[in-house]
Amino acid sequence: MKCPSCTAPLPAGRARCSYCGTTADVDLSGKFTGATQPPEHPRTCSGCGSQMDSLDIGTGEAPFYIERCPACLGLFFDPGELDAVIDREAPQVHDIDHLALSRLSEQNGEPVRYRRCPICGNTMNRVNYGKSSGVVADQCRNHGVYLDAGELRRIVAWVRAGGRLAAARKTAEEARAVQEINLPMPSLPGMKEGDFAFPRLGTFLLKFLRDRMG
Repeated sequence: MKCPSCTAPLPAGRARCSYCGTTADVDLSGKFTGATQPPEHPRTCSGCGSQMDSLDIGTGEAPFYIERCPACLGLFFDPGELDAVIDREAPQVHDIDHLALSRLSEQNGEPVRYRRCPICGNTMNRVNYGKSSGVVADQCRNHGVYLDAGELRRIVAWVRAGGRLAAARKTAEEARAVQEINLPMPSLPGMKEGDFAFPRLGTFLLKFLRDRMG
């Protein structure tokens, strides 16, 4: 990713440009539906251990709080909040930019680190957002998602490039392939039960040969 102000390259895991000082991340101001009150107890940043600030990214009439670390700019989203932000930033994507997706998926150069949830303290799961975005988020099943600085921007760029659409199409294709492999064994002249040691493989090969022969 590049700094939107001076176009200097931004290392993975950083959202503040070391050349011009600009914070290069998603503008979180706007109207959302989420937590209407800040958390009762301060939350500790999963990335650096600092105390996180509660940031109201909603409006005066509809407040919406998320947590942001003032030291490393990491973000923590309660369940459903991350998707609400992404849907606002990248609505109704209908085309797939395969070149952009390829570049984005190769940007994850961060070392493997296991973080603790700022609410329960349990070790969070490492999850590749959308299965193919290349952004490995830290997720607590019960309490939410933690993102390092700059990762929200990368996720939004992936969605805008058609990442969700491409992932949905791939899932549908894989489901169709599994369905075809699991088709009932065809009945052919001279074929007896057990002629194939692997019936599913035999079904797949027969279908392949039939398709090739027209």
